[in-house]
Order: sequence, then structure tokens, then C-alpha cells
Amino acid sequence: MTQNGYRPDNGKQKNGGKKLDGFKVFLIAWAALVLVAAFAISSDAGLYILLAGAAVCVIRWALRKDKQIAAKRKAKQGRAESKPVTAERAAPQAPQTRVKVEYVGPKPVETIQRMNVRVAGVTYANGRRQRQTILREIYWHDKAYAGKVVLTLKVGEYEGKQTVEVWANEEMIGYIPAAQKDYFLEHWHQLAGLSSLDVSGGGETKGGEPIPFGASFVAAFDLSK
Repeated sequence: MTQNGYRPDNGKQKNGGKKLDGFKVFLIAWAALVLVAAFAISSDAGLYILLAGAAVCVIRWALRKDKQIAAKRKAKQGRAESKPVTAERAAPQAPQTRVKVEYVGPKPVETIQRMNVRVAGVTYANGRRQRQTILREIYWHDKAYAGKVVLTLKVGEYEGKQTVEVWANEEMIGYIPAAQKDYFLEHWHQLAGLSSLDVSGGGETKGGEPIPFGASFVAAFDLSK
């Protein structure tokens, strides 16, 4: 029972309405020991006590930090476990219909088709002028072929059948092969260009046989036309 507002402290020390915990008591005692040792014993003794107390403070701080981290992890885990799990329901599908809708988009950008062509009939002559001589001059950039060589295709006729002639500058060097001729005639209006003329051959085999010259190029067709 209390009188006149007085409450017994039950033997506990007061400090601003709050009791001193054990660590504060340790700090006060540690500081007192450091001062006593430094002045009453020696400065070295005071230094040793100072270092020992500092080590205790560091260890205590590390232990408290570990406890705080463990408490945060436990609280986070508890929140994750208590979080309600919700299942999403799929939206109902619309009934299927018999109406078919087609998307008509723009034409593809890449509409160029390229075809490798190996010129046929290169061993024949144009009257007195041999096509092998023409190809040799193209190969060595000689005479009329020392500069630029322009390829041209012309529709011709041989033995009553249509042909596609291959011309280099002002001279014919051969024909489009029979296997590709029909494609060239059907897509003549889509022919976009000729490039990469390559003349190869010449010389002799190990047996002394002459190696004829050959010619190839790349034809491009614009399929968007």
C-alpha cells in the first residue's frame, strides 16, 4: 500500500524514471577501472583494461546484430506464410463461330530471287570468231574487254526453237542452259539484273589436254512485278 503518492523502488536504482541495465553498469565500472588503473597503477594497465572492455563491446554489438537479423527473417517468413493464396480463374472462352477472317498484310520486302547460271555453248563460234577466244580475252582483260564488260540477254531462235542468248559487250558468248531457258522466257518481264560474271578455265590438264574456258553469272528476278 502506498501513501502520499510514494512508491517503493524495491531496491532498484532510478535514472530518469528508467532502471539501469547490466550493460550500462558494465560501462560505468569499465570507465572507473580504466581511470583507476591509469592513475593508480600504470598507463599500460589502463590501456589493457580499455582494450578488453572495447572487445566486450564489439562482441555484444555483433550478438545483438545477429539477433536483429534473425528476428527480421522470422518476421518476413511469418508474413510470407500467412499471405493468402489466391487462384486466378481463366476467363470464359467465346463460343467458336464459322466465320473465317483473313489478314491481308503488306507484300514482303524481300522479293528478289537470284539464279546462278552456267553459260552453255561456249565452245562454238560466232562465224569466224571463236567464243573461246572471246572468253580468253575477258579472262585476261584484253583488247575490247580491257575495261568494263556488260552482259546482255537476247531472245533468239535456233533450229526453230526459242533461245536466250548471252552477250558480252557486242559479242555472243553462249546461251542460257536448256534446263533454265523456259524460266527465263516465262519471267522475262521480271528480270531485274545480271551480275558476278566469272570466267574460268584455260591451260592444260596433266595429260596435255586443253581446258576450255567457261563463264557463269547471277541473274536476279523481281517477283513483285
